[in-house]
Amino acid sequence: MIYQGTLGNYDIEFQPSTWPGPGPDYPYTRVVHFGQFPLDSGGQALVFLYFVPAGRPIPASGVRASTAPLVFDISAPMEDYPAVVEMLRLEAGPFKFYFDESDPGGWVLRTGDGPVGEERFQK
Repeated sequence: MIYQGTLGNYDIEFQPSTWPGPGPDYPYTRVVHFGQFPLDSGGQALVFLYFVPAGRPIPASGVRASTAPLVFDISAPMEDYPAVVEMLRLEAGPFKFYFDESDPGGWVLRTGDGPVGEERFQK
């Protein structure tokens, strides 16, 4: 199944790079959490975007079974973390989320339709 929706609020969790993670199945040290948002197909969802340091296995991304709202656990290499934080910092939003359940690597975080240069950068 393909899921998509417009994200709302977010927060960032930062752990030291030496932290092993909360367990062997979760070797991350950075998390971007997107709070509850509506899916285009109906229902609600949350997204946890986990960033895993180099040298650690990156778990498969997926949808947690039998949760309401739906919870997406998305894993990415640490090298993607700066780009995501920069996007969140510089863009006014809205942010769109896309996930293809048949392809756990098939997720996308993108900006919504906004003016080029955004207002805050215009003189």
